[in-house]
Amino acid sequence: MKMKLIHIVYIIAAVVTASACSKSFTDYPEAFSDYEGVVYKLDRLSVPVEINSLVTVKCDAEGKVFLQYGPLKLRPDELEYTGQARAMASLTILPGKQGDYYNCTMEWIEPVEVGTFSMYNSISLAPGDGITLIMDSGFTTVEDGYLSVHYFTWWGEEPRHHDFYLSSGVNPDDPYVLELRQDSHGDGNETWSEGLVCFDINGLPDTAGETKIITLNWIELDGTSRTNYFEFKTRE
Repeated sequence: MKMKLIHIVYIIAAVVTASACSKSFTDYPEAFSDYEGVVYKLDRLSVPVEINSLVTVKCDAEGKVFLQYGPLKLRPDELEYTGQARAMASLTILPGKQGDYYNCTMEWIEPVEVGTFSMYNSISLAPGDGITLIMDSGFTTVEDGYLSVHYFTWWGEEPRHHDFYLSSGVNPDDPYVLELRQDSHGDGNETWSEGLVCFDINGLPDTAGETKIITLNWIELDGTSRTNYFEFKTRE
């Protein structure tokens, strides 16, 4: 199903207003993030490359929309939007670079749920329901100034609104130490299902082109404390 992003701006606005009302993950295909392989096929083999991946929807200095796919900039065929959003997209990237951009066609594009990020630990992280992260998923990543999380959690028959909170400031000596929590608002334990949520963490201290290590702490649904590490650079 092809969808112009301008038609789903209202969805993005609703998600921000609701502060991360989670959605089903079952329709998302596996992520494709072999950027070097894509460039090789486009520039050397001259064949279109189909991908299903996380992208950032942006506008250039002239107000024209493009998609940031890792280090690659893609110019979509039918997309009208102002602002910036993280999204899942099914694309075909076309060979033949036009300046800094590759042209692409879209099968569909859909915004990713947006969680609440706090720089100064102003959001109480306790109590929380915990969350089970899928660490070997291509959707659990830090990229382009966003932390995206592929997770499992419990849902009721008629799921209530789930909130997701990410906070810096938990370690006064290291702003790149983050904590993640879920608040299910008493939702039931009827269905064990996946979801995807992202956080715009580009407000962290500027890395000035260097790579910093994000330390992500969270509590699993069984109460186990977990930690993982990601590389982070401030979004250009």
